[in-house]
Amino acid sequence: MSEFHKACKKGKIEIVKKFLSDKNFKGLNEKNNYGWTPFMSACYHGHKEIVEQLIKTVGFNSLNEKNNYGSTPFHWACHNGHEEVVKLLLTCSDIIISDNVDTKNKKIKKLIERYKKDPIMTRSSLILKEYIILYRHIVFLCDNYYKLNEKTENENGLRFTARKIIIFTSVILKIRTL
Repeated sequence: MSEFHKACKKGKIEIVKKFLSDKNFKGLNEKNNYGWTPFMSACYHGHKEIVEQLIKTVGFNSLNEKNNYGSTPFHWACHNGHEEVVKLLLTCSDIIISDNVDTKNKKIKKLIERYKKDPIMTRSSLILKEYIILYRHIVFLCDNYYKLNEKTENENGLRFTARKIIIFTSVILKIRTL
């Protein structure tokens, strides 16, 4: 097992970042003798910050990679009850969810059921989290159901400035294309 793989397994984010910052680093998607990638190890052990860092890295392609026994990183995150890692993985538009996901965590089971019924809406709500109410307002705005101006307030008293409308509209348009 490489030093990079060990750092991902043990949750050593600073070491992982050091490897990833090296232009000559080639071990991002390497597999060990059992077919495990560093990403799979990070998911297995619930190291969300490392999982997030690896997903963002140029050249990353281990999202749905199977080990020698057919298990994926998503499978292991679910199996070990790492809810935050599962949520992060579900925000990836190309995640593949198998029918035989094994978890005892009820929240993860419900999340997977929701995702299978409506992946786009589930992914959107996971990405936006606390902005979901604002998201709904902007979707209405984008769909011309009503118009907001700088003096309009929502039920939380949040003022919609022109700048906020532009920023959130661009976020919504990106999400709607997923």
